[in-house]
Amino acid sequence: MGILDGIVAWIAEQVMHGLDLISTSVLGALGCDMGTFLRYFPAAQTMYNIFVALAIGLILLNWVWQLFRNYGLAAGLEAEDPVKLSIR
Repeated sequence: MGILDGIVAWIAEQVMHGLDLISTSVLGALGCDMGTFLRYFPAAQTMYNIFVALAIGLILLNWVWQLFRNYGLAAGLEAEDPVKLSIR
């Protein structure tokens, strides 16, 4: 069993070296340096602006929906103050 153990250990070592090489290259490409990241993924800046605009739009849409829902409640139900809703 000594030869089989050696072969298995060698294969495991080679797999670990391959995984280390892959993880090092991925972390190097996607590290904290934004210049390198934008070089590999140039659409990131445009997508960031789109995501921010979508997030602001969804927040405003939710705010308007909550205000309309608040004004449309029946007279007997308890409603939230629109000023407090807007501040929140």
